[in-house]
Amino acid sequence: MSPTEFYVTNDHGFGASNKLLSLIVDFLRIPGSFLTHCIIPPSGEPLCRRATDFVLMANGVNISPNGSILYLTPCTSGSLYIYDRNTTTGALKLRDEVFIGGATDNIDVTETGEVY
Repeated sequence: MSPTEFYVTNDHGFGASNKLLSLIVDFLRIPGSFLTHCIIPPSGEPLCRRATDFVLMANGVNISPNGSILYLTPCTSGSLYIYDRNTTTGALKLRDEVFIGGATDNIDVTETGEVY
């Protein structure tokens, strides 16, 4: 990505501003978080939009070396979401959800495209 284009995870989504609601969402494991895509144009006013459907505690995010694949790890679902990424618009399309079997957190992608 670049200093003027990036993705941000919001791990508690709609429950973040209310502690009780946040606890309920966490306890019931309600998918309420998402990924946001931001672009900062030369005018300096950020343009941000939600880039994914709701997921359970979105946390780690990274892209492939060529920028065409985005990986998202919700920290409590034990899954890895794989999205095809439009390198011109930043739009995402869910390709696959891979069950890892354990808690996932931050994610790293090597120069050769291996995911850790």
